[in-house]
Amino acid sequence: MAEIQYLLRRDAAGLVDGFHVSVQDVTDHHRVEAMLRSAKAELEVEVAACTADRDEICACPATFLDPVS
Repeated sequence: MAEIQYLLRRDAAGLVDGFHVSVQDVTDHHRVEAMLRSAKAELEVEVAACTADRDEICACPATFLDPVS
């Protein structure tokens, strides 16, 4: 995958007398972005599961959590 940019070159009068072309391979950039999106989605699932576990524990009656006398 490539990103292409064009830059006009102008003479002293401001008229276009050419252009510069820049081509950059962005394959790795897009691959890494996809990996980050996937990791983010996995992390969100893990956080949701941990939050649900925490909420379940916090919903227990207080007597259940009191130390035994």
